[in-house]
Amino acid sequence: MKRLLCLAYAVAMLLSGPRAMAYCNQPQPRLVCAEYFATRAVVRATLLHGRAIHDKKESEAVLAHVYTLKVDEVLHGQAPDEIQLDDENDSSRVTFDWTLNGKYLLFLDYLPKDHVWSVDSCGNSGPLAKAQRAVAEISAVHSAHGGGAVYGFLMGNNPQDPIADVHIDAVGSKGTFEAVSSKDGKFKIQVPAGEYRLVNKGRKLSFQKYDISYEDPMKIHIEAGGCAQIWMSGAGSP
Repeated sequence: MKRLLCLAYAVAMLLSGPRAMAYCNQPQPRLVCAEYFATRAVVRATLLHGRAIHDKKESEAVLAHVYTLKVDEVLHGQAPDEIQLDDENDSSRVTFDWTLNGKYLLFLDYLPKDHVWSVDSCGNSGPLAKAQRAVAEISAVHSAHGGGAVYGFLMGNNPQDPIADVHIDAVGSKGTFEAVSSKDGKFKIQVPAGEYRLVNKGRKLSFQKYDISYEDPMKIHIEAGGCAQIWMSGAGSP
């Protein structure tokens, strides 16, 4: 019995442990309509087992965990029947706990160099039981027709310096669509599915991607039911 208790404790330590503070791209929260199309695959999966990767020089130090999951259903993209998911023990570590035989909704990217999959710790991946909202939004994406939206934030040199009252055009093969930034620098542009770039014609501003923005204002791709989330700075004459 003592050996079983020790084994259970070891498994619990392997699958949980202290949660690291995640380093997140912006803006937050990550919208399902954006993450869905930005990832390699979206799946429902069951955790089969996990193992810790230790530092070769300091055997007690855990560098990462690798989890093996059975893919129960592919909701978007392509994924094999079984995946190895890498969870680094740093600021990119997921903020939810892993449970043996637990069910998860995962927005996956693939790391070909390491032959493993990963998730954005600041995204919508997590236990399936807590993912009802994300599942509903995925269903809405599946039933969508037409276009989507570009959500953005326009700033000066930093996020504490929003730029208001700027006419922003989304220019693409389907036409030009516009919005005006609000007093807090935010804007939303409804567009048909297609490729777009954001420009300003009235105040001689050139838009540049902010370092930690999820997407680039010069390279926007919108699918039916999809969206983009952009932080950008405006250089020039406001």
